[in-house]
Amino acid sequence: MLYKMAEIGWVRTGDVVYVTLPAQLRPFAVLQLSETGSAIWELVDGRRRISGIVAETARQWGIDEKDVADAVTSFADALVTQNVLGIRPE
Repeated sequence: MLYKMAEIGWVRTGDVVYVTLPAQLRPFAVLQLSETGSAIWELVDGRRRISGIVAETARQWGIDEKDVADAVTSFADALVTQNVLGIRPE
């Protein structure tokens, strides 16, 4: 299950999400997500697997899952590496 780390702050403004990065990485930093990243971010709820986020993203955008799978996986991997998202075993 993919989840947002508890110490992460974030806010949506229009189509964009701004995320504060963990202090251990830098003194203070804000990450501005793209419109696509922001849409994916909203689906990270601690209950969905990455496959569920892929399926919902594809459904919302009216495209095939295989067309969004790499983007969702890359997005999740990048934010897990930055300690913004976590993966909880089932």
